[in-house]
Amino acid sequence: MTGPHSRDLSREAALWMERLAAEGLEASVDGALQNGLRASVADGTRSCRVNLYYSKARGFSVVFAGGDGNLADRVSRLVAASRGGRLWPRIGCDEAGKGDYLGPLVAAAARLDEAAASALLSAGLADSKTLSDGRVLDLDAMLSGLDGAFVHRIVISPERYNRWLEERADVRLNSLDMLSEAHGNALRGLLERCGTAPLIVIDRFAPASRILPHMPEGQRIELRTHAESDPAVAAASIAARARYIRWLDEASACLGVRLTAGSAAGADKAARMVVEKHGAAALAGVAKLHFRNTLRVVGHPNP
Repeated sequence: MTGPHSRDLSREAALWMERLAAEGLEASVDGALQNGLRASVADGTRSCRVNLYYSKARGFSVVFAGGDGNLADRVSRLVAASRGGRLWPRIGCDEAGKGDYLGPLVAAAARLDEAAASALLSAGLADSKTLSDGRVLDLDAMLSGLDGAFVHRIVISPERYNRWLEERADVRLNSLDMLSEAHGNALRGLLERCGTAPLIVIDRFAPASRILPHMPEGQRIELRTHAESDPAVAAASIAARARYIRWLDEASACLGVRLTAGSAAGADKAARMVVEKHGAAALAGVAKLHFRNTLRVVGHPNP
């Protein structure tokens, strides 16, 4: 391969293979592409093919080219752990409950050093949306007791969520502004506990103009789409979802109704049971009322 970044790519590819070897994976460069390298990875029973690229704008990247998809996902997570050079520790921010009719909105910030990130990745750390509730809770327990890992969560109950939107209706703020504010508060709480980090990665859920004004000043913040591939963001995803799951469990026990995640028919059914047992006014304490589900449950948007 020839090109303006061939030396950078060769250097990053060598570091990448060293990291995979430390995780028990075998990697080799098999040939050159016009602007990259062809490589293969194996773990003894599975193998996959990937293409390696480097640019100043995106840095080192690995693109799946065939073979075992699960192994490729693991390789991608390990690449994400090294992304941004040697910027450790790092902080990630993510949320849970944004698309769920029932339950709170939870924002979490997680700070990991490199050893903590490696331990979590080896244990199967991934975006919480791809994992079962039980696995999320197991990883959250590991995260809570892991040296080099710190978490701060902001929980916005449905009652507080609905009141926030009602109070700001005249100034045309919506749930994305609320979420931006929650992320900023989670990040500030984490920084107060354990100090800053050379890189803060936030899952991009809105334009930068909506998110960044709520963030602490003087921090290096990177907004990424599908940022859960970064281990710090994945850890924040786990922390947020675990708290959301526990809230649903606690509220379900209190109400005598099994509350469910999501915004489909199961959530509607649970909400109707809450109304039948406790009255329409109780819905504001368990549901995000501006969702269309409210119309389906009680026939109008303000129970």
